Amino acid sequence: MRMTLGPIIFDNKNIINGLSGSFKYRWAHHEGVDGAPKSQFLGEDLKEYTIKAYFHADFCNPQQCIDDLDAAAASGEIMPFTAYNGKYYGDYVIETISPVYEQTLSDGTLLSGVVDIAIKKYSAEDPVIVETKTPRTGDKKKTDSDSMGSGAASGSDTKKVVRQE
Repeated sequence: MRMTLGPIIFDNKNIINGLSGSFKYRWAHHEGVDGAPKSQFLGEDLKEYTIKAYFHADFCNPQQCIDDLDAAAASGEIMPFTAYNGKYYGDYVIETISPVYEQTLSDGTLLSGVVDIAIKKYSAEDPVIVETKTPRTGDKKKTDSDSMGSGAASGSDTKKVVRQE
């Protein structure tokens, strides 16, 4: 299996031993007083894949390959995930890298290793930020005319007013 994850190419020098996926779906369950809970489909979760790659010194520098993966993960880079047959899986980020050092020389040089690379689909949607305001103790209740001031009365900046009760 030959694939690319951004600038990282999995081909003859590093062999993919497996690709597994996890596809989750979100459901809400609403309790009711008159019987069984009602289920509501909320949508698809972000897809996740785990790439199992094998690195050997006969084909590449295994430690350098692991270091390159680590640098890509640490940068937070968003990378396209594609197969060599042209199938585009989407944009993904590296979530975890789990290397297993199988063979080393007496000086510690890595000869071969297997790395599990967990990637997750990147969602470009803006996150929802919820801000709540609570009244401070001792604050008096303000009326609309008190909280808006003279600028709000003329129609400017009315969206920036936060009213506490």
